Amino acid sequence: MTETDPATLWKRYIQLTEAEWAFRISKDELEKGVNLAAEFLDNPFSIAAILAHELGHVIYSERIEDEPKTVGMRLKSDEGTLDEERSVDLLAFLFRIGEFQLRVARDKRLTLGYFDQEIFERIQIIVSKKLKPGGS
Repeated sequence: MTETDPATLWKRYIQLTEAEWAFRISKDELEKGVNLAAEFLDNPFSIAAILAHELGHVIYSERIEDEPKTVGMRLKSDEGTLDEERSVDLLAFLFRIGEFQLRVARDKRLTLGYFDQEIFERIQIIVSKKLKPGGS
């Protein structure tokens, strides 16, 4: 996402909150928090990218994973494999919130995920074409 238009940013924020609502995630259900390193706190896109990724973990754990969802108080995918982590990154793009990761990769030359920037760019192109109305 390269736009800085407030309306576009607001639309993306709303999409993130709608995805959260769609899976009825609450603090009580998660019973965990997300810790952000101080280096990311000055960039709202980094924060959004991290939250999008963490939301992907919840979706993966609740909707995709075949095994029990939790081990004790932790989501099982917290200790995920590289394949799980990449699946989580893909989920962010499928829910149209992966653009935050892509923006951070473009602006900061920093990848906040388990693919490099080139792969994120390719995922974005494919998902954009497939998810737009009339896409093949």
